[in-house]
Amino acid sequence: MSVIYGRLNLTTPVTIDELSLMENKLKHWTPDDAGKWMKEHVGLGSLMFYNTPESLNEKLPLTKNGLTITADARIDNRDEICLLLNLESDCALPDSTLILMLYEKYSNDCIKHIVGDFAFAIWDEKAEKLFCARDHIGIKPFFYYSDKSFFAFASELKGLLHIPGLNRALNMQFLYNSMFRNSEQYDRNTLYKYISRLEPAHTLTFDLKNNNLKTERYWDMDAVTEIHFDNRDDYYEAFCKEFERAVECRLRTAYPIGIELSGGMDSSGIAGVASSLLKPEGRELIAISNTIPRHITEGEELEKSERRFIDAVVNFNGIKRSVITVSDQPAHPFEDIDFMLYVNDGPDTWQQQWQIPIRQAAQKEGIRTLLSGFPGDEMVTYRGKYYFLDFLDKKQYLKYLFAKREFQGFRRLDPLIPYSIRYRLHTLKNSLGIYNKHVRNARKIYNIPAENIRAKGDVNWRSPLLKEQFKSYRHYQKWRFLRYHLPARMESETRFGLYFGLEPRFPMADIRLTQFYLSLPNYLKYEGDLHRTAYRKALKDYLPQEVLERDNKRGNMTPYRNPEKDENIIKEKAALTRQMQNEMYAALEGIHLIKPQAIKNRQVSTPMARWLQKNWKDQVIE
Repeated sequence: MSVIYGRLNLTTPVTIDELSLMENKLKHWTPDDAGKWMKEHVGLGSLMFYNTPESLNEKLPLTKNGLTITADARIDNRDEICLLLNLESDCALPDSTLILMLYEKYSNDCIKHIVGDFAFAIWDEKAEKLFCARDHIGIKPFFYYSDKSFFAFASELKGLLHIPGLNRALNMQFLYNSMFRNSEQYDRNTLYKYISRLEPAHTLTFDLKNNNLKTERYWDMDAVTEIHFDNRDDYYEAFCKEFERAVECRLRTAYPIGIELSGGMDSSGIAGVASSLLKPEGRELIAISNTIPRHITEGEELEKSERRFIDAVVNFNGIKRSVITVSDQPAHPFEDIDFMLYVNDGPDTWQQQWQIPIRQAAQKEGIRTLLSGFPGDEMVTYRGKYYFLDFLDKKQYLKYLFAKREFQGFRRLDPLIPYSIRYRLHTLKNSLGIYNKHVRNARKIYNIPAENIRAKGDVNWRSPLLKEQFKSYRHYQKWRFLRYHLPARMESETRFGLYFGLEPRFPMADIRLTQFYLSLPNYLKYEGDLHRTAYRKALKDYLPQEVLERDNKRGNMTPYRNPEKDENIIKEKAALTRQMQNEMYAALEGIHLIKPQAIKNRQVSTPMARWLQKNWKDQVIE
């Protein structure tokens, strides 16, 4: 995990000061190495984070035969790539070098051969073009800006926002969508109108000769193909092998490795496989969990928590180091919110204050790789919700109509209504003012223009994924897995990782594993009395009986707070909170963003209000 940045000037040479400005804003952490390269109109930079054994000898940017690369990349199919490049399978070349060699051989098509988490940029001197790419799921961040004088990119908005001449106008629809519901944003959008994200599974090519920027999708999930084996055990065995490979390729690190262990099916399976793979090498997995403290050994609090399942996984796998995070309230009422807004450079799609204690604990343990069970629920350990769509595929209409309605969620007739009609109903509801609670609450507080309210929800409705959502059960699963909030969370966790010196890795997002699961016969995904049948049977040797037999999730991921609280401290913090809120509300009313009655009712979203109060006057509103 590293930070990358770069600049391409259209008419003037790039200067060292222009690159240094970007580097200084991005260098808010302590990188293991740093490098800059520039030639005429282009400049590239890197802030290196060592993690894989190969990265210890990596120097970026790297130049070879008129090609220069900067990359934040972890390749998960190194053996296949080494074979393509006629290299030894155990070669010690850094991942960025392999990518550059692939580009030298295949040009833009190099992306078709890479599996892993990556964001990179390659300057092709002969073709006079900058070729950039982002991984299939969007785990590694990549932001960019382009106007008539220059193109620039960076791993964080910080690397772009302070460039002289950059248009910092706010994307008002993004801002208002954040007030409605954070997750409703386009893949490419940011809070800033002219700064974009490179979408997952996309390449970007900037042709300097023709002053042309083009983005293209290079991958999509296959929601049609179904795999077939001779018997059920073959499916489970193949599933297990795919899962083992997804975990194994993410264990490649020269440093301690940890896991966010919640006691649920996802992280427990990963912990089991990771432990079994690490032990023969003499390596240990460190488990970190948000749950109740160790001194609580009985009673209702223990029964309602996840800790007994966490302990079962730890004991079953012989994990020697298991850390419980217990956090007090922040010393400052908005300390964790301020930190989140600083990391995101303002309001963004994913907020994760609740993960801070786990990352702090991982940092103390010297962990540089932190495994996560996310997004298992969205595909590989999907509970089978809306499984009855499979009956539509098979034209078994009576089974569809009378299937168990345990997980209803939408009217049973919705899949039978054409998308165009459902979309018209959505726009009609907006026009008539028939809103959900998120919009109603936002309207009470903020002065939101009517056109922005009408556009609420269009992000989802105009997605090609939603248009095909009910085409088949597999298309529904594909929609769940590729909708925007998944990459938004994983990208955010990657950026947050910098602040704690660690790289989050997501075996459940492995494109080979997820494609395999999607291609399984559908009945394997929802048969049986317990949900996640295929996963249970495939991973039965890696899960303790307590987890194998559970069919629910208790508690939540929020860190437990210190039960022994000082009442005077609570009162002081509450008074300070009220004072700060009143100051924010007054400032926001002065710029006509909120309605006057919101001050009296104190209903303003504190994270949003705090950021706007501090930053609004520096922004351009168009």
